[in-house]
Order: sequence, then C-alpha cells, then structure tokens
Amino acid sequence: MIRRLVIRDLALMDRAELEVGPGFTVVTGETGAGKSVLLGALSLLAGNRAAKTIVRKGAEECSVEAELEIAGDPRFAEVLRSLDLPACDDGLLILKRSVHGTKAGRISVNGGAATLTQLQQLGELWIDFHGPGEPQKLMRAETQQEMLDLHAGLASPLAAYRAGWRQRHELIRGAEEAATAERLSEDEEAFLRSQLEKLDGLDLSEEAIAKLERDHARASRAQELAALLGQLEAGLGSDGLGEVFPNCLKPAMTSPVSTPRPRPCATA
Repeated sequence: MIRRLVIRDLALMDRAELEVGPGFTVVTGETGAGKSVLLGALSLLAGNRAAKTIVRKGAEECSVEAELEIAGDPRFAEVLRSLDLPACDDGLLILKRSVHGTKAGRISVNGGAATLTQLQQLGELWIDFHGPGEPQKLMRAETQQEMLDLHAGLASPLAAYRAGWRQRHELIRGAEEAATAERLSEDEEAFLRSQLEKLDGLDLSEEAIAKLERDHARASRAQELAALLGQLEAGLGSDGLGEVFPNCLKPAMTSPVSTPRPRPCATA
C-alpha cells in the first residue's frame, strides 16, 4: 500500500527515501540503523502527536511525505469527502507533515491543508501498529463491525449504503433549509398582520375612492405649485405685491386637477 516514503531531518536521519513495490516488504538492520525512525515517520503520518525535539539538531524542521496506493478501496473516497479534503488522483493518497522546532507544524492531504484529527481518521484506514496493547482494539465496537464486514466481503454494498445514506441526509438538510428560508420572522409576520388590519379598516366605497384620488392629485401638484408661487413672489416682491399674490393663488393650490387660475385681486 505504501508506494513511496521520504524523510527529512527526523531525529538523527538527514534524508531517507524508500520506494516499495508490490508484495511483502521487510525492513531489517542492526541496532541504530534507523528502523525506529522509519516507524516514527509512519506514526507522524498516522496522526500521532510529536514533540519538537524530534527535529534533527541544526535543522529548523523535519518533514515526512508518503504516497499511498489506495485504488480499489472505496473507504478513502468516502472519508475524504466527509472531511472536506481533496480527492485522490490516479488512486494515490499524498500525505505530508512537517514539525517545526519553534513554530506550528503543517499537515496536508492531497495538497490541501488538513488537521491532526483528520490525519488520525485517515490513519485508521491505511496503517496498523502492532504492539503490546494491540488486542485492546478488539474491544472497540467499530473494529468488530469492520472485521465482520471485511470477513463477509461487504465492502462494495457497504460503500453503496453509505453513499445512499449520505444522499438522504443531504436531501433532508436541503428540505429543512428551504423550509426555514420560506418561513417569515416574527417581526415580518407582525408587520404584515398590521397592514392587513389597516386594509380591513379602510372605506373602499366609490365615494371614498374618488376622494382619495382627488387628495392624491392635489398632493402630487403641491411641489409644482409651491415652486410657481416662489417664482411669483421673487418677481413681484419688489413691486410691493409679494403679499397680495400668494392670497390670490390659494384657491389654485386647493384645486385637485385643474390648471390654477389666479382670481382677480383688488389693489390697495
């Protein structure tokens, strides 16, 4: 499953690159050859926590990168989608992690930024570390269910079921969002209710409607008449008639639609 592993400045190791082919692979070596460093690099990519002291002396940071061949396993596509991480290209899962000596480290999955928790969730799919506490995993309900599904050969039906469940969940959420968007708030309902009450209280007889039309016509001409009055006052104020003509135009300003006609005014 591991296709390529690159290690830089981890513990006592300057740089190491390992390419693995198909079949069973065994890494051997004498004490101090770096076998533990190799396992440490894999544990970093599996999401285990790391101290800043693992950075090689004299280096600013250490980094580990792995290419995993996961073609044919639908679990990875589902988990990547649920974690909102980039999908795999050509059946390869690319994991990168760096640990800085003084700053926060970086994690990426298929080129996209990821968190330690997301790396741990992916790690449960591609690697198992066997040690003294390994049998404790058998006590987990998730492990028991996974082993039962694998033994029964239910990988494909399980993937189809999960895809259907996810689609159902998205449809339910979309329906809830649509229902919430169409529902009016309390303030909007109160406003519309008050408007309906006002409409119910209106007098909509023909006489009342005619009066409303006359009032509207008069109000719409008020600005025009006021401007005309201002012009007349400006033009006649110097002749001492500024106080006479406004009184002459009052009937015109109260006329609803007809063109204003000043009445004859008596001069003093």
